[in-house]
Amino acid sequence: MDNIINEIIDIDRRAQQKYIDADAYRKKTEDEIHSEISRLDADTSKKCTDKLNAVRAAQEALYNERMESLSASLNQQKSALEHLYEKNHVNWEKELFDKVLGRA
Repeated sequence: MDNIINEIIDIDRRAQQKYIDADAYRKKTEDEIHSEISRLDADTSKKCTDKLNAVRAAQEALYNERMESLSASLNQQKSALEHLYEKNHVNWEKELFDKVLGRA
């Protein structure tokens, strides 16, 4: 009879240890899952930030290219107007003067 009681106690002790081991494994697994989620979250965040920065850089490059193009076009138009003024301002002044005096 003592043998049976001792065996039941031993079985109960092993069952408790298995429960403790299982609980420790569950906690360890939960911690690993939380760590993996945090790592994936940080990795995803970094990838998004990198892509966003790449898009911003591309947009800025396009903006700068367009601004340079517009600036060049504006400078070309300004030069053309300055050239036209240099070529014709004497005649324009004379015509205006004649119109003011009523000669035209």
